Formats: sequence, C-alpha cells, structure tokens
Amino acid sequence: MERVMATTPINASPKTRSPHWKTPLQRYRGLGNAHNLTLQTDYSDPLLDGKAKFEAGLKTIRHGSRSYQDFGNDLAQGYVKDSGASYNYSYNDNTYAAYSSFNQQLGKFSYQAGLRLERYTYTGHLLDENSSFGYHQTGLYPSVYLTEKFNEDNDLHLNFSRRINRPQWWQITPQTNYSNPMNPSQGNPEIRPENTNLVALAYNTQVSGIGLNTTLYLKNTLDPIMGYNKPLSSDTLLSTFENGNYANTYGAEIIARIPIAKWWNATTNFNVYESDINADNLSQSQGQGLSNSGVSWFAKLNSDMKLFNTYSLQLTGNYNAARVIAQGKVLPSGGLDAAIKRDFLPHNAATLVLSLSDIFNTQRNDVDTYQQGVFFQNAINKPETRVFKISFMYSFGKELNGDRHKATLESNG
Repeated sequence: MERVMATTPINASPKTRSPHWKTPLQRYRGLGNAHNLTLQTDYSDPLLDGKAKFEAGLKTIRHGSRSYQDFGNDLAQGYVKDSGASYNYSYNDNTYAAYSSFNQQLGKFSYQAGLRLERYTYTGHLLDENSSFGYHQTGLYPSVYLTEKFNEDNDLHLNFSRRINRPQWWQITPQTNYSNPMNPSQGNPEIRPENTNLVALAYNTQVSGIGLNTTLYLKNTLDPIMGYNKPLSSDTLLSTFENGNYANTYGAEIIARIPIAKWWNATTNFNVYESDINADNLSQSQGQGLSNSGVSWFAKLNSDMKLFNTYSLQLTGNYNAARVIAQGKVLPSGGLDAAIKRDFLPHNAATLVLSLSDIFNTQRNDVDTYQQGVFFQNAINKPETRVFKISFMYSFGKELNGDRHKATLESNG
C-alpha cells in the first residue's frame, strides 16, 4: 500500500496544495489469532393455513482476537522497528440477541413486522501497557415491511428499519500510531455505535422487457461515527474518530436490468443523494462548528456477455462523485474490472476464469480535510487494486442432492 500525504500550515487555503509530496517506505509484519463461537436457536410456526407465520429466536456470538503489529521504517541502515507504530493488542466482543417477526399475506397486500433486542459488550486490551477499556450497550431494533403487488410486473414497497453500526477496533483503541509523523492516528475509547433509521419507498416494474427498480429513501443517523483531525502544531495533525450529532441523507436510486441481446445483459445503478452533517458538538476555534452539506452521486455498470457459446465476458465499472464529510470532502474515484470465463470438458466439468481488477489502476481514497484559517490536508491512500487472477475449478464425483464435489486451484499474479 502506498500512502501520500501533504499538510499545509496554518492560514493555508483549501485550494493550496503542497508540492513537496514524497512516498515513505515501510515494512509491516503481523501475527494474530482469533476465535469465534456462535450459538443460535430458532422457532417457526405457520399460522392461518400458511398465510401467516410467526418466527422467534435467540443468538449468542462470542468473538475474541489478538494481534501483534510490527512496523519498520526504511532508513539508511536498513529497516528499523518503529516502536511508535508497533503494538500488541487484543479485544473481546460479545453479542446476545432475542428476536421475533410476524408476516401475513392479505390478498395482494403483505406485511412483516419484527423486533430485535440486543446486548453488546466490548473490551479492548493494550497488552504492552497492561490497560483495558470498552463499553456495553443494550438496544431495540424494530423493522416493518409493507408490500402491495398489483400484478406480475408491478409492486410497491414501503419499509422502515433501525440498524446499528459499531466502531471497528482501530477506531476505539487509544494507542497512538506514529508511522506517519506528520499525521499520527489514534482511536477514541469514548466513541460509541451509531444508529440509523431508514425509510424507503420502492416501486418495481417492467417496461419493454427492461426491469426497473426506483427507490426514494431517507436515512437519519444518530451519533454518526466520523473521522476528526486536530492540529498538534503548524505542520502536524492528529487523526482520530468522534461521534457527531446527526447525519441525514435524502436520495433516489434507479436500477435497470437491460436485456440488450440474447447473449448480452447489463445492469445499471444510478444513485443521487444529499447529505446534511451536523457535528457542532465538536467545537472548533472561533466558535466554528462542523456542519456540512452537499449533493453527490454514484453509478455502477455490470455487463455480462456470452461469446461464441463457450466464453462469458463480464465488465464491472463504478464511479463515485465527490462527497462531503464533516471536515471537508472525499474526492471522486472510479474503476473498471474485467473477467472472462470458459467452461470445457464433457458436461462442462472444468471452468477457467481470468480476471483483472481495476484495469486502469484508478481506484484510490483521496480526501481533503481542512479548517478555515487553521489547516488544510490532502491525503491519498492507494492500495494495490490492480490484481490479475487465474482460477480453475473442476467438478467430479456423484451428484448429491444437486451438489457436486469440487476441487479448486487458484493463483494470483
């Protein structure tokens, strides 16, 4: 992974970019282990001659992980361990849930209502410092799905659900990572999960053989988890995570499934939305808050072609326009993937797939963060996205319940 970052000093303008970019080299070694235990029991009872159903269940997930991360910087005398970036860390997170749902068919109208009660605990350990931290939370998560089916080609859906998104371990651990001295990073042990209320109205139809799905949606996120930068000096920023007040997203999405020819199908997805972010609880100098808003969009295209009755060619493209964040914006990015598949041998027992991701090597995370009159930073995170892969699969043996025993050989280059 290559990371390029430039930070301009106090009183710089967001339009001013530092010309002195450089690419530092690092060596990374990591060891780790994890364990996971899931216990689940479910109950289902058909009612009203099969036109309704009641379901309920209990689920427990106990997960633990430990990792040792060793970073070395490329210096004149070779790679030297960076004690400010290396660490020894473990965590345990446990989920205990009880849930139920009821659905019923009433002619062309159907509905489903559900409720989930969940208890979650998280405990992290900095093993080198012998310190612990964490949190626990109990929440209720309802959902309602309403459907009116007019005929075989037209139906209307109205849905509501409440969902939870919990911080990742690197967002919550308080240890500071100094692998980039101009932009150290640190988790926040006080950060808490974000809860999103989602309302969506969707209409599905067929027009001249084209399947159309149109959705209007509203997402209201409470305590949104967001990246937050704090100036430490005139040329150094600390990156961490905080909970804002709320974030609202209003949008519309259109998905079209297009049969271009008997041998060629395409699926397109276009989504346009407005984001309103309020993080005024994270006060800045001179009373400036962190409210931000703006319109953005993204598009996807998936093309499947059958060639010469033996080859399948798939092209997948995506583009994300610039979008706002609390302290700036994420700049546009996009890419194109391709894969070709060939079935051969009797009964198509063998399959060979050649694929290349991010053909033009354009996928990257490019972010501008700034505080007017205080700092401006442009950070580019460019992982290895252009990967060539060869996959071979051979099916053999007797068919058991429609499934075959399969052997797969895969190599990457």
